[in-house]
Amino acid sequence: MKNVKSEEGFSLLEVLIAITILTIALLGLGLMQVTAISANKNSYQFGQASAFAEQVLEEKKAELFDNIVSSAGVSGGNPVLVATTLDAINNTQKSVVSGVTFYKVWSVMGTDPKQITAYVVWRDSIGTWHQIAMKTSRSSL
Repeated sequence: MKNVKSEEGFSLLEVLIAITILTIALLGLGLMQVTAISANKNSYQFGQASAFAEQVLEEKKAELFDNIVSSAGVSGGNPVLVATTLDAINNTQKSVVSGVTFYKVWSVMGTDPKQITAYVVWRDSIGTWHQIAMKTSRSSL
């Protein structure tokens, strides 16, 4: 009986197919990382905006009742989403965090109690406006 040695292994075609599949999988993971980083950045910005809106509401609740009035940058009870208008507002109504300018404006409706709505608006890196709003009431008592 003859003992034949055969060499077994992968052909070049099988190796190329395996590398192609691996490359596609790694590109998918890379895209997932980019999406996760973008979502994390957006979440951070919304968190900052929420903190600023809470800060505005607390400041308005601490003011004398007669001094609580709507701020600049609000028209018809809503924030004006025009950069030139918002850039002209008081510097105390702006905060820059990580290169993003957050504009803090508020609207006051009613007489007693006053309905205070705090808005924080900002533009992301591609120029899309975002806003967050929080409401509270304050009575003269």
